[in-house]
Amino acid sequence: MGLRLLATSRLAAIPLFGLLIPALFLTMAGASGQGDSSPQSVTVSQYTYSEPWKQEVDLYLQQNGFNGTVLIAREGEVLFSSGYGKETESTTNSEQTVFRLMSMSKPFTATAIMQLEEQNRLELTDTLDQYVPDFLNGDQITIHHLLSHSSGIPRDFPRVLNATLQQTVDSIKSRSLDFTPGTQYNYSNSGYVVLASIIQTVSGQSYEQYMQDHLFGPLGMTHSGESLLPTDTMPHKAAGYRKNSAGTALIAAPFFVTQSGGGSLYSTVGDLLLWDRALYGNTVLQQSSIAKMFTPNLGNYGYGWSIRPKRGNVVVHNGSGNGFSTFIYRNLDSETLVVVLSNVTDVAAEQIGFDLAAKIPPG
Repeated sequence: MGLRLLATSRLAAIPLFGLLIPALFLTMAGASGQGDSSPQSVTVSQYTYSEPWKQEVDLYLQQNGFNGTVLIAREGEVLFSSGYGKETESTTNSEQTVFRLMSMSKPFTATAIMQLEEQNRLELTDTLDQYVPDFLNGDQITIHHLLSHSSGIPRDFPRVLNATLQQTVDSIKSRSLDFTPGTQYNYSNSGYVVLASIIQTVSGQSYEQYMQDHLFGPLGMTHSGESLLPTDTMPHKAAGYRKNSAGTALIAAPFFVTQSGGGSLYSTVGDLLLWDRALYGNTVLQQSSIAKMFTPNLGNYGYGWSIRPKRGNVVVHNGSGNGFSTFIYRNLDSETLVVVLSNVTDVAAEQIGFDLAAKIPPG
């Protein structure tokens, strides 16, 4: 299904990554590049929204002092897309802003594993000891357990800047399990780092190169990739912020150290729309594999996606870490997409996403 833009009165349209997205860029009031603007000081949009629900969305984001970029789409049609607040000390957030995804990277990791399964290069019932030698209890842990956060591997790993993927896996593999694999759900960043290692072992490519060659490249996601260092540069890269102790201003956040597989990717709202559309077809995976990803296991977690049956046929994922808060919402029945990307620590991105989804009128 093609990507389309709804005509909206009094909105300029600009090209973005092959799409036409409304230019609704908002700026911080009094932004002078000094980095001490209050997160509540967002100015009113220069555009007037004709539809009341869009006015409501815009007002909601402004009143909540949102700093980041939001996109709402249905069946590929961009219904609302806007940047708020500061991207850096001298630039404002827009649809072009590149954000670290944090744990919103996990659906991509899971997709890569499912691709390798489709190619018969691994099976989800394979045990970890087949891919990572000397992993404690590796003969009990399957790839299914890793994907579904039921492996028992402790949640986190030593976050050491410049550590290689192998060094990080080595720091994980000797740790005792929290429970017998397959008996409980416990979200594990470490488990997804191990999945990245499996991707590298099976494919013969680095995690970053695999993503470029098999996901981002084929989908035209030209503003997506992996970033592990604070010195990595790219156009429109968002700086990470946090609120000061009084909650009245945004200040620079410490760099959040992560590792491949669990939270290392970056993207834009436009690229994530391309990703969303691809999951309704067979470009990156067959629908039978996608159905496995969206099948709830313990804790209503599929493979790389949290399943929310009480909200309908909905799958989501969030992400958080110093300087960034992210959320993606996909209603599989209405093909509605909500993306919330903020470059501020501890923003309630998931709640914002659900609140925005509730404001969208029926199609």
